[in-house]
Amino acid sequence: MKYAPELIIEKDLEFQYKLFEDDLPFSGDSFTQSYFYRHKDILPFMAQFPLEKLHFFGQESILAPCEENIKAQPQEVIDKWLDLAERVCEREDLLSYSEHLMYIGRKK
Repeated sequence: MKYAPELIIEKDLEFQYKLFEDDLPFSGDSFTQSYFYRHKDILPFMAQFPLEKLHFFGQESILAPCEENIKAQPQEVIDKWLDLAERVCEREDLLSYSEHLMYIGRKK
């Protein structure tokens, strides 16, 4: 949507949009070799390994939808948004704003 909205009309990609619509994960060829996992399934998936969860956060946090607008602001405004995004990046109710999630764990 953000960088290549025209891809929505590509017939070869229709199945990916259907998976998204049906709330199913995806693994395979996309814009790259990829695996798209629902954020609600990540912690249960990681729980099967002998790991202590240290952090689980949205890498772009709440900034992802407005990235270009924020980057066009004066540095003082950018810094304030980055500070706020860092403070809320681990809130599970806001994870869907991020384009990428990061799980950091320690081997038990």
